[in-house]
Amino acid sequence: MLLFYGIASFVEGVVLSVVFQLAHCVEEADFPLPRPDTGRMAAAWAEHQVQTTVDFAPRNRFLTWYVGGLNFQIEHHLFPQICHVHFPALAPLVQQTCREFGLRYAINSTFRAGVTSHFRWLRRMGRADAASGGSAESATPDHPIPKEQGQFACT
Repeated sequence: MLLFYGIASFVEGVVLSVVFQLAHCVEEADFPLPRPDTGRMAAAWAEHQVQTTVDFAPRNRFLTWYVGGLNFQIEHHLFPQICHVHFPALAPLVQQTCREFGLRYAINSTFRAGVTSHFRWLRRMGRADAASGGSAESATPDHPIPKEQGQFACT
């Protein structure tokens, strides 16, 4: 019984870590820093959720079932009290609302696209210039990277 419990816990951990990486640690996710003067985020809570989260493989019904709708991470973050079975119907409404408010709704259309984006993000984070804050690719006017902090990992 302990062996089965150990195997099940390991598989669950791997699945959850992959889901979280594909939803938060990909090229499409933003990593905004708080304002230096106030320590507060510039965006409102819901806008921040959309900026820092990415949906993946929304048309993959098996994956949606297997991960309990966590591939719809934007909807999961915005509506944690709503049952995941409603996320596929809710996603187009959230996308339309994002368009109306000028927010980018980030999505990787397949699981493979999410994995590819994650590995490109890892490669970029592994570069010396990303850690020093010297790369124009890793820092933008909206998302500067302080030299003392470097590029931070997803949270």
